[in-house]
Amino acid sequence: MEHPLSQDGGAHKAVWHCKGDAGIRICFICRNLIAHASAIKDEEGAAILTSSIIHEEELDFATDDDVRESVMRLAQHCGEPDFALRQQAVGFRHEAHGILMDRSLDRIVKPVSHYAHDWMHTMLVSGVFNTVAFLFFEELMQCGNKQIWETCHDYLELWVWPAAVVGKSVAGVFQRKRVASTRKAGILKCTASESLSLYSVLAYFVLVVVLPSGACIAQCKAFLTLCDIIDLLQSVPLGVVSPALLSRAVKAFLDFCTHAKWQKYMHPKFHWMIHFIKELERFGCLPTCFVHERKHRVAKRYANDICNTKKFEVSVLGEVICHNLAVIAEPDVFNMKVGLAQPRKASKMLVSYMAKVLNLELGAADVFTSNEARLSPAGRCARKDIVLVRSEDGRNFVAGEVWVHADVCGELISVISLWSVIKYDRATSAAEWRALINPQVVSTHDILCATIFTHCRAGVVRTLVPYQFRSLEAKDI
Repeated sequence: MEHPLSQDGGAHKAVWHCKGDAGIRICFICRNLIAHASAIKDEEGAAILTSSIIHEEELDFATDDDVRESVMRLAQHCGEPDFALRQQAVGFRHEAHGILMDRSLDRIVKPVSHYAHDWMHTMLVSGVFNTVAFLFFEELMQCGNKQIWETCHDYLELWVWPAAVVGKSVAGVFQRKRVASTRKAGILKCTASESLSLYSVLAYFVLVVVLPSGACIAQCKAFLTLCDIIDLLQSVPLGVVSPALLSRAVKAFLDFCTHAKWQKYMHPKFHWMIHFIKELERFGCLPTCFVHERKHRVAKRYANDICNTKKFEVSVLGEVICHNLAVIAEPDVFNMKVGLAQPRKASKMLVSYMAKVLNLELGAADVFTSNEARLSPAGRCARKDIVLVRSEDGRNFVAGEVWVHADVCGELISVISLWSVIKYDRATSAAEWRALINPQVVSTHDILCATIFTHCRAGVVRTLVPYQFRSLEAKDI
């Protein structure tokens, strides 16, 4: 199996010296894909490039040898009067000392086989989601829903996210000032984390409010299919997504975009989605740059306050190294197993409660607690979060509110007030529960995830069920 080089568009250009959006061939992996300049302008006033071909079956994919031969042929014409135009046509910038010009690396470096698109940048950083979300809400405005941006803001305010989703309110993306910036840019202005947090709630809103109204059917289906793709991309590490399943979703999405007449807005990142399918098949995973992007914050944290520009680089490097050394020195920093995050000794009251519930003789050294616990295979949940808990046979789940996490004599347990199910609607992936004061001791290993929820009426809570758990039944357990 080949090893992927996961990069954003800028890194691809730096490593492979491809022209990218500046070339006639916007994707050097596809031999017959040509760029067209759309009449639509981006926020910098430049014409948006769109693809001449939309669907996978129409594309002619290049091989590693095809790319190397193109680069070598390009080098032979270096210095000719029309060389700049030739570079545009080939899709590469000639670099005499570039990695593809070193023939000793022919069997090691494979420009097509190693190429991997980062789905975070593709979908969530001035990406497909940002474009489609903007187009969708603008279409709704054109159809008479003049207050749709304000309505979405108020709707998002009704929902509560897990404690792990930190920062400003997700509804802030739809505040008046940010909406004005979004409409000026022609793309939904939000961070990748904000997009991941709000897309599932927006999808539910479209399913239960917009779609039944009969407005903008093709646009609704395009938006919902895009949300399905994000669900699939997030679930790839869990091994529940096949290339065929992803292929069907991408094809359906591109079809709906065509039906919605959005071709002139479909920038190169729409095309990148097609390559996810073969990359998932080749690598068995779709790595992303989320962690790399978060690391930028560390450098900015120290760089912003350094005024000595004579030794600026040395100062930043020293601060970043010290910061990272301090982080990796922390206990359990690389521990991904189910467990307490930053455990501490439990209070006398909690020790007494655990001794009574578990019918054990416990001392202060036997019980540790934490506001937050690590989950398997990924994620965290905190006190007061609403979580989904699996049954013993693994076929059912129930929702409840976390009261406390504890480590009792090495056993990880959580006290959760379990609720009774009212209904589970698979069509909308939402379940309704009657909120009860019903504390139960469960194994922390049985917590599936923390979930987004809203109080839909007195004593009733609605939760959204993540993609990987939708095949389970919502039952009292």
